Amino acid sequence: RVIMRLLGACFLFLAVSASPRGFFMQQMAKKAHARHDGMNHRVADLRENTHNLREEFDHRLEAGKQSLNLVHEVEARVHRMQGDGCSEHELNCNDHGHTCLNELLVCDHSVDCPNGHDEDDAVCVNHVSTGTVLEGDIDHSECMTDTHEDHLRITITGESRLNWFSSVVLVHAHVKGHNTDGSTFEHDMDGQYYFARKMLTLQPSADMENRLGVICKFYGRLSDRCHLSVVHEATLDACMQAEMAVHH
Repeated sequence: RVIMRLLGACFLFLAVSASPRGFFMQQMAKKAHARHDGMNHRVADLRENTHNLREEFDHRLEAGKQSLNLVHEVEARVHRMQGDGCSEHELNCNDHGHTCLNELLVCDHSVDCPNGHDEDDAVCVNHVSTGTVLEGDIDHSECMTDTHEDHLRITITGESRLNWFSSVVLVHAHVKGHNTDGSTFEHDMDGQYYFARKMLTLQPSADMENRLGVICKFYGRLSDRCHLSVVHEATLDACMQAEMAVHH
């Protein structure tokens, strides 16, 4: 062992003596390479940790959004059952005096609620702009005696808003449905979207023999779901119900 150590020391001495600068440069390069590998390893660990944190953040953010949407949906359903002290064609100003405002005065670019609630951005957002698609499976249908609908898709194909009647958006829609027997039906319908009630209504077109209209009420502050009813034009009695997913 002593001899081996002496031989190793001799070889090291000879290497340094032969090219001292090259030897030390080689040793420094090895150390630098080792440091570089260590830094790369630490950077990789940091990237992995950052990626994991990002995934955890996105997961919790999505869970929070879903929980908030559920709260808003429950609030809207309770509101529909209990009411807010105003009639169907009025908006509650959400002020201390519980002011009720006619729906035709809502989102008309003129503040009428004491607190300006009737012109809030959250109230005056159009949930059925051109290109919006409402789609869902039919929960219950008694509209037709010989066929039963099982799926409905409504595409908003156009919209307009008159300056002198800005509380309502006039819409054009294409309605396509599927029946349980595999047959389909299509209609082009005109209607309105009411800001005060967050409600879309479509009137039966001239080619519809059964004279059925559509009403879809959005859930409070939610813009991605609405409750749809198909009603008879003469009586407004509902013969079909569906929960519609809304894609903007």
